[in-house]
Amino acid sequence: MTPDHATQSLGDDRDLPLARPAPGWMGPASAWAGGVALLTGVALPVVGKWRRSVGAVADGHWMSGDMWAPFPVFVAVVGVLLGMAVLWHLRTCRRPYSAAVVGARLQAWTGIVLGGLAVGLVYVYVITYAVWRAMKG
Repeated sequence: MTPDHATQSLGDDRDLPLARPAPGWMGPASAWAGGVALLTGVALPVVGKWRRSVGAVADGHWMSGDMWAPFPVFVAVVGVLLGMAVLWHLRTCRRPYSAAVVGARLQAWTGIVLGGLAVGLVYVYVITYAVWRAMKG
């Protein structure tokens, strides 16, 4: 007779079924999406120097700062969601983890952290730009 889950100790996972880990592409995709989001968030102040959207497009710039700001946030959301999906799939894996599972977890956490940094960087830039613009008049 197997013990009931309420009385089972937290460290005893011998009775857990073998989990099917997330697809192999999700971990690296999470890390890459977080990295791309962070790089585009860092590039935002450079691209944001083109203040006039219509003038920037008319001058031949392929994208102005106002049009660029949502892109790092959207890519960061994709990276965070992929990382959370990997961690969700791995929640029932038996411990100790294999090398592949440890790599997938590391990539998932990397994507989550880099995506969070990118979103924070974009929000700090947008808030400081809005305050500077309001003070300038």
